[in-house]
Amino acid sequence: MMQHSSFLLHYKKNMKNVGNKVLIQLYYSLITSVSYGNQSFLFAGDAESIRLSEFLATSPLHYTLLKLPHHGRYSEKIDELLTAISPTYGIITCSEEEYADTEVLELLAKHHVQTLMTSDGPIVIRSDGKNISVHQQLKTIISFKQKGD
Repeated sequence: MMQHSSFLLHYKKNMKNVGNKVLIQLYYSLITSVSYGNQSFLFAGDAESIRLSEFLATSPLHYTLLKLPHHGRYSEKIDELLTAISPTYGIITCSEEEYADTEVLELLAKHHVQTLMTSDGPIVIRSDGKNISVHQQLKTIISFKQKGD
């Protein structure tokens, strides 16, 4: 029997800014690495430059999928992170009101990372350890009419 691993990523704004308390939480944000067979996933939480520097100092290897830190906000360490781990897929948890930074999207394109954003709808990631599938349920329904309709 083949085992599968699934993740569902969806953005839900639930943190309120309460001054320095939020800033401190970002400095100590967890970065989680998950390996499953031949696939590897890096969930960078809300990591800022300091936390990313600490992670990069560990000489990370390739990751199949990166959940980008801090809702796609630009950080001076993003380019270095993408170079170090060369992900195939990049996921940004963002909303239509708080969209990812243009600089981050440009860096993802520069590194040829297939990018999906939760502002476009929930993202489902499945893996059996050998293969990976990344699908998105888009919010917008596209319909086509046949000629003559």
